[in-house]
Amino acid sequence: MPADRQRPDTAWTALAELGVTLADLRRDARPAVPTFDEYLPQVLAAAGPTAHRVGKPRRRPSTRRARTPAELTDVNHVARTTGNDTTLDALLLRLHTETACRRAGGTT
Repeated sequence: MPADRQRPDTAWTALAELGVTLADLRRDARPAVPTFDEYLPQVLAAAGPTAHRVGKPRRRPSTRRARTPAELTDVNHVARTTGNDTTLDALLLRLHTETACRRAGGTT
């Protein structure tokens, strides 16, 4: 299959109209992104001498909690009486209740 020589010429003409040169297309022509080690001293210098003394905010207490026995009873009752495969649902809930495994633990 012969190469279409007009196609690259058209592309170079379009790039020239946009002001893009060959140097702009080379990877090493891009400005390097500073690393953390290079960037941190600049940030600390801009923040002033007391920036490192500012304390971190306190963590808020977690809102996670265990399900109450009444909640577990309700969930188990609904799973055992509704759905397409009540036996499988009941077994999965029992697995999670007794072993405290996470969601993916029942499927792997």
